[in-house]
Amino acid sequence: MKQQEFLKMEEEERVSFINQLLVDTNASKLADISKEVGMSPSSFSKKMSEGAYMYSRSMKQYVPKGKSNNSVSTEEVINFIKENFQDLKGLIERGKNIEEDVLVLSPEVIVKGDNIVKNIRIPKYVNDQFAKLCEDKFSYLKLQDIQAQALWDFVKRFK
Repeated sequence: MKQQEFLKMEEEERVSFINQLLVDTNASKLADISKEVGMSPSSFSKKMSEGAYMYSRSMKQYVPKGKSNNSVSTEEVINFIKENFQDLKGLIERGKNIEEDVLVLSPEVIVKGDNIVKNIRIPKYVNDQFAKLCEDKFSYLKLQDIQAQALWDFVKRFK
């Protein structure tokens, strides 16, 4: 296609054409598509970003601005809730029962800044059990943060 033909297209037609090219050519870069329409990558990018569309890398397509692949209509959300109501209700009930298994770090523990490094001597069995428990139940937290929280809980309890 010639550059002049591409520039004369209406925006929707241009976006549709480019999206189809992206599918047909399975292009990995927009620079490849810009060559197809006879434009430099920067001119192509500028022209495509002028309108109401933007390039979604995850979808590898031009989509209306403000829309992402994660956008879901209200109707879709309501239908999902209706279809899965009992399962969602069960999850909430289970969540109420496991609150004691949730470890919340105190602000004093997660403050960045004045940290020190300490070596401590503890029995291997105690360390192994502690590390296993941390990995099994709190794998989303750093071991050093859990240790700091344990020390902070000790301070608050016996102060």
